Amino acid sequence: MREQHAMLQQHSDAYVFHEHLEEHNEPLRFLDFSKRLDAHRLQFPGEADFGSMVASMSWPPDVQKRLDRMTRNLLEQEQYMDFVRNRAFRQSLICHASRAPSYLIGGDRMSKLYAASSGNVLTRSTDDTNRSNEEWRFALADGESLCTASRTTQLVFEHLGRVWLERVAVEQLLDDAIERATLEVEELTDAKKVLEVSILNIYSSTSGRLIELSAASLDMVSVKSARPIVNALARVLAKQGSPVVNRRHEVVEIAPVDRRIIPLLDGTRQEVDVLEELIRQNNNLDLELRNEDDTLITDPEAIREILTRLIPARLKTYKQSSLLD
Repeated sequence: MREQHAMLQQHSDAYVFHEHLEEHNEPLRFLDFSKRLDAHRLQFPGEADFGSMVASMSWPPDVQKRLDRMTRNLLEQEQYMDFVRNRAFRQSLICHASRAPSYLIGGDRMSKLYAASSGNVLTRSTDDTNRSNEEWRFALADGESLCTASRTTQLVFEHLGRVWLERVAVEQLLDDAIERATLEVEELTDAKKVLEVSILNIYSSTSGRLIELSAASLDMVSVKSARPIVNALARVLAKQGSPVVNRRHEVVEIAPVDRRIIPLLDGTRQEVDVLEELIRQNNNLDLELRNEDDTLITDPEAIREILTRLIPARLKTYKQSSLLD
């Protein structure tokens, strides 16, 4: 109960109402859910949170051995994993029963994917060829971090940190890291396989938080466009006042003024056109600009100066938030 209370304190009233007080709310055990899938010729291939299915990341080997003895198949194992974890919320994937999912997931699956990570290297050793765990740390803004003595793994994450927001082909990452690392001849043969397994383990152990893996690339805006475009879905959501979702399927927090700027960024306007439209809205009392003390700004020159500085800054934020096409 204490865990639930701590979790719910992080969410809004709307979340509590929808998730816990909904009129139609029928909790099911996982095996009962699976039986319903069978009735509709569907099946469970796995969880969206890949790391939650990797037993070695969850408990000691002796616990896994006992689960193996107690269960006959994947579905029973998943049900008992719910009991052991006290898991009441799943993110289950569903596919047609005619499909044949493969559960033999090894490092070789990595090379066909694309990777991204928003972290940065916090500390560096003066000797690039001999770094210890303590001398090298790759960290995200939320505090999640990676320490490793493997120079090839370090090079992969340094590469990702440099090119964020881009997704990079894992095969390209591997080749680049191996080429740049100082390896002995006997290490070269297995270097790629070792690095593939390393990436898979990091992805699994952090549930995809430290490294993002995807089956598709994400073409990012590399140069400043004369007529910037925010993706169509984000424009609609901003205009409606709904939470805005970016191209990475993440909810992006935006300010009230963004709900005026974003719908204008449809590729037909230059920055100066956006500026003039916001000034027009302000003159029509449809847009109110206020000082820090909440007093209304009415001076036309002050308004123009504020918006002239604001629009480029917001465009930079939209790019960093993966909102621009």
